[in-house]
Amino acid sequence: MAQNITGNETEAGIEWIKSGLVTEYSSWATLASGVIQLLLLLLAERPTSRRFKPTPINVILVVMIITNAVTTVTYYLYEKMISDLVASYVCLGISNLAYAVMFISIFYYAWLRGYSVIEVVLPCALPWIRPLFAVFALVEVAGGLVPVFSWFMTPEQRAVYDVWSSIQFAAQTVIISVFDVFIVCCYLCYLWQVKRIGVQVDTASLKTISNFGVASGVLLIASQAACYAAGWLTWEEETDFYLLMWVLSLNLTTVYIYVQVWMKLQLVHEAKAVSAGKKDAIERAKKISNRASMSASMASHNRRETLKEESSTIRPAS
Repeated sequence: MAQNITGNETEAGIEWIKSGLVTEYSSWATLASGVIQLLLLLLAERPTSRRFKPTPINVILVVMIITNAVTTVTYYLYEKMISDLVASYVCLGISNLAYAVMFISIFYYAWLRGYSVIEVVLPCALPWIRPLFAVFALVEVAGGLVPVFSWFMTPEQRAVYDVWSSIQFAAQTVIISVFDVFIVCCYLCYLWQVKRIGVQVDTASLKTISNFGVASGVLLIASQAACYAAGWLTWEEETDFYLLMWVLSLNLTTVYIYVQVWMKLQLVHEAKAVSAGKKDAIERAKKISNRASMSASMASHNRRETLKEESSTIRPAS
């Protein structure tokens, strides 16, 4: 339906893309979101510590936030400085490398977050995730490094590179999408087990991780679909649909990171509530123990007084 639209709105949308406004606005939105996400991440640690804890999850979240911003901003600079070949290719190389690091981090993060759920639902799959991650990382790094050298390629080499780039892009999309579908299925299976069977393995935190994990997986699949659609459409096929895919490919990863920070805040809140509940239980146990001790002490005292009274009433026979 979008391809049948030929009015001013479609023309304006095409000019919006050509002028780079989509990328420019997305880069500013990503930068602002990155600052907000880092502040929220620091805020999540405040209830338990005055300093940022460099746990694997926290470190990966920070890497995801920074590389997401670098990817979008440097790609915008690449479009902005397209007339300067050296500067534009440097920006494109940085953008590609940051993109590769970002998605390697996303894959590893999803693996860490979902490990406990996979261990409950399908433990036999765990040994296969590590080699899959290794292959994905190699594909991503290769996809990030090769474009840096494309500027120095001959026309024949560039033709080979174009084929390689298409294969790499398809392989990256397939691997991350298959993993996303797999882990979403694990999350849904765990939630079904909790609801129907009554699984009680750390239910509180794993339920939260599973709920957020389903939303995260759907966002990643949508992001990959948008990137794939935008990547395969040519400039001659620019339509409102292309505009939509381009906007989604630039911004869905930012939404994904927001969901992860939200999950972090929720898990910290739940951990704080559990800790407070344990403290209350300990205090109640102490009070009950103190009352029991006092009762025992009073009973012992009364017993001694009774024995004294009984002994004073007994007189030896004369």
